[in-house]
Amino acid sequence: MSAAWHVECGSLYSSDDYRALVNDHRAKQIGDSVVVLVYESAVATNSASTKTNKSADLSLNATDNHNSIGGKLSNNSDTEGGGVERRSGEVVAKVSATVIDVLSSGELVIKGRQQISLNSEAQTIQVEGRVRPVDIDTNNTILSTRMANAKIEFIGQGLLSAREKPGIFTRIFHWLF
Repeated sequence: MSAAWHVECGSLYSSDDYRALVNDHRAKQIGDSVVVLVYESAVATNSASTKTNKSADLSLNATDNHNSIGGKLSNNSDTEGGGVERRSGEVVAKVSATVIDVLSSGELVIKGRQQISLNSEAQTIQVEGRVRPVDIDTNNTILSTRMANAKIEFIGQGLLSAREKPGIFTRIFHWLF
């Protein structure tokens, strides 16, 4: 007698529990996170110089047959002025951001915020902009200098920040002059 075996074939792959041996963890869709490495440095110098020279002369002479009367009036004015203003700033931080949109070009729109509070002083770092997926490193980080339309804000609130703000009389004086 011969026995009939019935064998059923199926796939070993199941999309529900599949885990690749090598996986790309870079952000690519809405909701994914990416770490922005903020290394920004800015230096600005502004200089101005002014030089003016003004001169005026007035002469008057009157004569009659016997006498001569005359006078001269002159005014000279020289003015020179100038100034140089230099500003510099540097921000170094790591901020996690979330992909909030994927554009038709494939670029990712990201936005992130980090707040640190220490001794009643709050520091907030906000980043947002567009990134190309090819610029995201294999460890899911991107340099802030590789972001398009980057907006990076570093905001401080607390006692130290309040002390750095000019007083009311200083602000009124600068507004008037």
